[in-house]
Amino acid sequence: KKSPVDIQLLSMEFLPTKASMNLIAQFTLPESNYVNTAENILVFGSPHLGMSDSTLIPKTGDLALLTDLTIKDPSTGFNITFLSPKSTEELSNNGCFVKWENGEFADFVVDAKMAIPSADIVKVVDGAVQDSIAPDIRLTASISDKEDWIAQVRFDAFEHVDAPGYTFTIGGSTVGVLYDHSKSKAPDGMTLEAFPKEYDWKLAGINDKGSSDEKMKAWMGFYFEELSVSLPEFIELDNSGDDKRLSIEANKIIYDNSGFSMTLAATNILDQGTASMGGWRITLDEVYLSVLQSNFGSFGFNGRFDVPLLDGQIGYDAKVLYVDKGKETINNSPQQQSGGSTDDDSSGEKVLKVVFETRQVDTLSLDFFVGTMDFEKENTYFNVTYLDGDTDVELSLSGEISIAGSKSM
Repeated sequence: KKSPVDIQLLSMEFLPTKASMNLIAQFTLPESNYVNTAENILVFGSPHLGMSDSTLIPKTGDLALLTDLTIKDPSTGFNITFLSPKSTEELSNNGCFVKWENGEFADFVVDAKMAIPSADIVKVVDGAVQDSIAPDIRLTASISDKEDWIAQVRFDAFEHVDAPGYTFTIGGSTVGVLYDHSKSKAPDGMTLEAFPKEYDWKLAGINDKGSSDEKMKAWMGFYFEELSVSLPEFIELDNSGDDKRLSIEANKIIYDNSGFSMTLAATNILDQGTASMGGWRITLDEVYLSVLQSNFGSFGFNGRFDVPLLDGQIGYDAKVLYVDKGKETINNSPQQQSGGSTDDDSSGEKVLKVVFETRQVDTLSLDFFVGTMDFEKENTYFNVTYLDGDTDVELSLSGEISIAGSKSM
């Protein structure tokens, strides 16, 4: 009679300084309404087991789940699937596995996916409702010891069938919601892009000169990537005819040793402009307020506008913020900035800075009766800057004039 357990030795390698082997084990599961795998077989793999002449137990190795395992409750429809790693060659924070090194426990990773058992909640992908498909919740935990662990949750965007057009995003799909209690590893998907540009690493007790990987490993705290709701298309101040929806969101919510950080924003607010307005058009793409490490960060808004006779759009950005006195200059145009300031430039005093900037979104051109003028995108701008009682206004125009019947000038 065939055994329900099948262990196979796939290969062995002997070198002068070490020896290793690769094992695979298959377990035939009994019939059950609660457990589901491919062909009712559960497979584990243990690649690169480090062998020793002093003990039968390998000193170094991994034990990984090689087939997804689904546990379900037939009465409620609730199910949870334990996922296998994408690759056993280099195990990271995906899939379920156990790792040990030098005879000691090194890491235990649980990676699972749950479907919300409700016909009233449906998944949304890129703004499109996936009828009859439930959103998933992805749970990942990596545990090395009680002082070294990470827990992470990701949610699919969703809508409730009784509130069509209201799309909720909880956590986001890249980083999601996490608590990092480890100084030896970084959460899955976490990069410097997850933090505000003005984030002060020193306040969090982290070397600001370190590499991205070093900063991510050293950082500890709570992180919430996104919490947002997109409103139905009929709730809009928009006559553009596009499918952009008004959205209210909180992004990059951080709580750590340096305090609380968050950006609260409303996006796709206004888009007004028709032929009856003589070619004028204005949009209000975003209004935002940020808190940076338990202090006021900035307030601002941005958008685009079209001007009659000019072919192309101009973008504008207005913001109010406090900056370190001595680290900022009144002229903030990128054409005249130096390579940046150092910590020695700062007096520790915060001063008010207000900036209004315009930049070309498209390359602008102006047709007139004898030719055409094309404005150079990088060097055509209008800036107004207020800093600590001083105001600077800067206008730069650069481009090329083509006269009909002659060479360009």
